[in-house]
Amino acid sequence: MQFTNVVSGGTMVQDIPSEIGTKINHRAYHPVQIEPDSTLVRLLVANRASVLSSHHQAVEKLGNGLKIAARSEDGVVEALERTDGKFGLFVQWHPEAMTDRAHRDAIYGALIRACARSN
Repeated sequence: MQFTNVVSGGTMVQDIPSEIGTKINHRAYHPVQIEPDSTLVRLLVANRASVLSSHHQAVEKLGNGLKIAARSEDGVVEALERTDGKFGLFVQWHPEAMTDRAHRDAIYGALIRACARSN
């Protein structure tokens, strides 16, 4: 997600604890609020999720062609999506390491379906 944001012209918060604070531990499970008009809310069929993160950097200025799909309670951007109608879902967390199988399957299933459509 961070790479996509930067190559799209965005910028990064270099260190969440020193620049934003420690209200949320971004190196553990924590809640995120999902935007109501996002692909992510349709995939997870929920407007909140508990996600497993392991990061100390975050999106600062949003890159071109991207929109915010989820944030943590401290305002840190946790998910991005493309705005051009093509599939592009970028999450700051690690669904592959999460115990919530439905969450993991929803995200990876969407990626697999998008790849299958591109053939």
